[in-house]
Amino acid sequence: MADNFKHKNTDLTLINDSGDLDLIRQYTEAYNKAYAEGDKAGQQAAHDAAERIREKYDYSGGVDGSEYIKLGTGARPAKADTSWLDKLGDSNYNYDQSGKISAKLDALLNRTPFSYDAASDPLYQQYRKQYTREADRSAEDVLGKAAVMTGGMPSTAAVAASQQASDYQMSQMTDKIPELQQLAYSMYQNGLNADRADLNTLIGLEDNNYNRWLADRNYLYQLARDQVGDQQTADALAYQKQQDKLNYNYQKERDAIDDARYNAEWQYKLQQAAQQAARRNTRVSTTPTGGGEADYDGLFAAAQASGYPKSFISNNYKKYGFSSSSSLYDDYESWLEGQGGGSGSGSSGKTLPQGQFIALLSGFNTSLKNGEGERILSTLDKAWPLMTSDQKAEMQKLLTQYGYSYEEG
Repeated sequence: MADNFKHKNTDLTLINDSGDLDLIRQYTEAYNKAYAEGDKAGQQAAHDAAERIREKYDYSGGVDGSEYIKLGTGARPAKADTSWLDKLGDSNYNYDQSGKISAKLDALLNRTPFSYDAASDPLYQQYRKQYTREADRSAEDVLGKAAVMTGGMPSTAAVAASQQASDYQMSQMTDKIPELQQLAYSMYQNGLNADRADLNTLIGLEDNNYNRWLADRNYLYQLARDQVGDQQTADALAYQKQQDKLNYNYQKERDAIDDARYNAEWQYKLQQAAQQAARRNTRVSTTPTGGGEADYDGLFAAAQASGYPKSFISNNYKKYGFSSSSSLYDDYESWLEGQGGGSGSGSSGKTLPQGQFIALLSGFNTSLKNGEGERILSTLDKAWPLMTSDQKAEMQKLLTQYGYSYEEG
């Protein structure tokens, strides 16, 4: 077979490796062998193996290897470009890229604890100047009034009263310190809350940026998955199209084989019928005188099918073109032996011999032409179980031509 094998031009042109060409030859021969044997699975396996070789050279041989289909173009759908999908998997969101959140959080966590020093409080210094000024004024007022009363000379009591007035004003200043401390603490807390609010604002903005990045990434990912899904659908449709073509061609070939087989069987039946007629003409001793053509095979087959051949021949010989039943039963027994059966009421085999069936079919055809369809149906009960499925189909076909149908059982 290898000596007569010829590679297809596409394979010879595109495959430059002798080993691959030899594999193509082996797979093609395996395909042809499976085809001849009706092995559909074997055909597909050989085809797939050859296609894997052709795929290395960027083309396909199509359904049965006789086509040229460049991969990625033409009948096969182009493969979707999803290379950027890999980049999505490697990309990471750079949270707080500016560093503002980290800086704000660090400042908040490392904030100097609250402490209060009145001497360094500008507000306290203002109060100090104000109360010192008021203390001096109060002391001078008290001392001046005392001098007027004493003729201009300050007494010891006047000086003491002046000092008391000054000390009172200064004590008022000291009483302001807790109030100023509380005010400073409130300002510290307000600053802390403002820093926290700023931190939350920065986190919120960063979360919004992350959600936008994630939404874009999910969109691109879904877009890639849609492209992959479209590619898979296109591949499936292309594969199904090839399978449909393969199945169509296979069924077409099987139908041709069946038609040829049927024609051969029909020719065989005609040949067998002719041989039966020839044997009958050399065997029969009774000559019809009724003017019609005597149908030996039809009479004898119907007689056998009835189960009572002798009685059937005696009562029905005229319907088959005979003028006398004399010696017809002897001829029947000779005919029966020639069919492979024994004498008696029926065949001793489990199936009806093909020659005998042809004769029965011929006899029934004669009876049906004479309008005896109902009688034929009643005689089929004994012969029907002996028929093969092909014989039953042939009998039903004959009955259908005359508007009848036999129902088994």
